[in-house]
Amino acid sequence: MTSSSKVYFEISIGGIIQESRIIIELYEQSLPQACSEFIRFCENKKYKGTLFDLDIAGQFIQGGSFHGAFEHNNEEHIFSHDRAGIVSKTLGTTTFLITLSPIYTDGFDKKHLVIGRIYSGMEILRAMSQVVPETPKIIIDCGVVSKKERKKQGKRKRKENTESKERHEFGEVESEKESQKTETDAPTLPPTTLKTKATSSENDDINDIQVKKKRKKKSTCHSNDKKKQKKQHHDAPAAHSLSSKT
Repeated sequence: MTSSSKVYFEISIGGIIQESRIIIELYEQSLPQACSEFIRFCENKKYKGTLFDLDIAGQFIQGGSFHGAFEHNNEEHIFSHDRAGIVSKTLGTTTFLITLSPIYTDGFDKKHLVIGRIYSGMEILRAMSQVVPETPKIIIDCGVVSKKERKKQGKRKRKENTESKERHEFGEVESEKESQKTETDAPTLPPTTLKTKATSSENDDINDIQVKKKRKKKSTCHSNDKKKQKKQHHDAPAAHSLSSKT
């Protein structure tokens, strides 16, 4: 997929004029007729003063309605609304829509011809979708991004991508350092403590052994007492006989 021309919209939300430019990158080489017509509308300021009059929360916003219609509606539908920031024109009108999330509704791709994507300014569109529906959202200016400005936009975009990549890599390094620090700082028990610290099951085993020893000792004592009594009982008649003789 090759992209070329870019157009811009200056947006006013609730009558407040602020830095709110969105730039659309058009798939001009894939869809030359539809894109050239969209470029012509922007170049001739046809969208200036028009509203974003339809806001389907979380799905898409639609705007650009004025007296007229797209002439070229017979180009093949190559692309789909499979992500946020997709720009498509509504067949038979001058309106266009911009997705806020992927749309997989049956027949949606056939009713709307995808002609480009948001190059910058997606945060503005999300802000628009969060204000109350009655708040006016107006295109106060539109046009084609000049080659000089496109070069500046390209440099800015590359710089942003590089900074984002550096922040991501720095975040990963910091996360790894923090993980290593956590592992290093983890408390360790001395070997003597580990040896003397018994589990509950080990304590139970020790108690059982001690009880068995006590029972064995008691049984041995009882057995010795019986033997002693038996011997005394055996020796008693002999002693009685000896005393009788004397």
